[in-house]
Amino acid sequence: MYTAPQTFAERLMRDLLSRIHVQSAIGDPSFQKAFQGKSDGYVSNLDENFDAAIGQSLDLTLRLGNGDHASQNTLSRNAEIRSTRIPLKEMILAARFANCFATPSQLSSVLDPQAMSCITIRDHNERRHAWKELPDIVRQIIHMTEPKPESPTPLETAVLGYRGPTRSDQRKAEAEFREVLEDAVEKGWAMIAIVPSVRDLPQDMHPLMSRSFALPPLSRSMILAILRQTHACDGGLDSESLVDLLPSDFALAKMPLAQFQSAFHRKTAGMIASRLSELASMQAQAKDDNPLTLERISLPARVVEFCDTVIADLAAWQSGTVAWSDVPSSACVAGPPGNGKTSLATALAGSAGIPLITTSYADCQRAGHQGDFLRALSDKVEEAIAHTPCVFMIDELDSFTHRHKPSRSSDYVVGIVNGLLEHLTTLNNTPGVIILGATNYVDLVDPAILRPGRFDTQLFLGNPDRAGIIRILEIELGPQASDFDMAGIATRLTGVSGAQVSAVFREARARARRKGFGLQSVHLTAAMDNIAPQRPEHLSRRIAIHEAGNAVVGHALGLQPPHRLQLTGKGGVYEYHHPLTMSFQMAQDHITTLLGDRAVECAC
Repeated sequence: MYTAPQTFAERLMRDLLSRIHVQSAIGDPSFQKAFQGKSDGYVSNLDENFDAAIGQSLDLTLRLGNGDHASQNTLSRNAEIRSTRIPLKEMILAARFANCFATPSQLSSVLDPQAMSCITIRDHNERRHAWKELPDIVRQIIHMTEPKPESPTPLETAVLGYRGPTRSDQRKAEAEFREVLEDAVEKGWAMIAIVPSVRDLPQDMHPLMSRSFALPPLSRSMILAILRQTHACDGGLDSESLVDLLPSDFALAKMPLAQFQSAFHRKTAGMIASRLSELASMQAQAKDDNPLTLERISLPARVVEFCDTVIADLAAWQSGTVAWSDVPSSACVAGPPGNGKTSLATALAGSAGIPLITTSYADCQRAGHQGDFLRALSDKVEEAIAHTPCVFMIDELDSFTHRHKPSRSSDYVVGIVNGLLEHLTTLNNTPGVIILGATNYVDLVDPAILRPGRFDTQLFLGNPDRAGIIRILEIELGPQASDFDMAGIATRLTGVSGAQVSAVFREARARARRKGFGLQSVHLTAAMDNIAPQRPEHLSRRIAIHEAGNAVVGHALGLQPPHRLQLTGKGGVYEYHHPLTMSFQMAQDHITTLLGDRAVECAC
């Protein structure tokens, strides 16, 4: 059952939507014909009695929502109402704008003389629409103010338009934006500045800003409020039943305007809600034909655990059962090239069903000097915030190197790293943003970037072991995997990167294609010979003795056992624990261990 709005924002939204809807209907000839001169409670001259029409519209909506069948019959007789144009774009903007104000004082502060309010809207098309429609929305609000001001303060709405791909375009848009603001300041008018980010407001205007806010995303409560204005005559406005039919707030926030406009041509509120759910479901399923997910890549157990935890916690946060502050939402992924750091970010986003926003040091540097670099980085951060929930990946993290190292570019490095630190703090404080950083050389990254609160977790993606290579084989070969010697191939490829394993299969398929055959073992063998050539038996034995010598000497000196000791397609591997600090004796023992391989070879 419909209940009257309780909060200030709800009442403001209801009254504002009603004024916009009735104003649009009054200008529609079919509406004029349907209601002008009627004796059913509507005024006879709608053009001259606009405020009275608004009041009666609000009263009628409330009565219809509470099951007043007499009122239902009154409007049902006038089917022409359905043919009037619904100003849906304006009503959606008005609903979002009304929900920015929790108290009357917050609203009145926007209309105070010389007040400057800053609205942040990332998408430039949405900014242009807001710039066109907000003045009329504010005029409606002024009409609703009690008591009405005798001479309301003029309002100027300034928008930072599309800045274009070139510096010239950017400078022109920024100059026009500044000119409008300066003119409004000179006249003492109230101002609303519509920008992608508060940082885009001219620096000398920041002290004049009285309030900044972002338009809240479209929600179920806003759609219900719009339906009560546009489809009251068709009944079926019970809030609980409509909420069950509507898609989630998250889905509504991601739907494009065209889908709402299509759905609102349906006859009843229930039909509209059902159509919106249908469109949201279709949009969720409209993914790539072959999306990359975590199931399609080989990952170490610790990385799999992190990803599974993030996806589970993301779902819990979306359902409202977990606070975002409790979600482990950031990780620095390190490791040698070619082992899937970028693929991990893509697969995590694919498995979670959320967008992937990527940037890198090189991408930002391509924009120009330091100011352009920081603007490009800021634009990507704002894009991530506008598309929450999402995965935000920063590649080439090692390029954001230590600030304390003296060099010719020290000042540049300090400014760039400080800018990144500020953005990482912002992203970590933004619910729904999962941050991944990728680096080949974690030791080169400025320590402040890697501290908890910016990147909470460090993950390592090294060359795959035999089990990892077999998993890659299964993914690459699919059902055909049982036709090949998986263990033998994995043994030969142990020690190469995941990218090199995939390259073997690309080359093998190319060989098979050129020969006009399906993929066979002979093609794989020929491709592997280019990356991991077969070794003579005596050379493999010598490499094994060499690596074993390290392990034997280390064991004799009481060092911790190695965590990896194996033959690989590239040679041999002896990986052991490196302590953070060493005594003189420990250092000697480690040097002795490293030289042990030569001694053992000579002895044999």
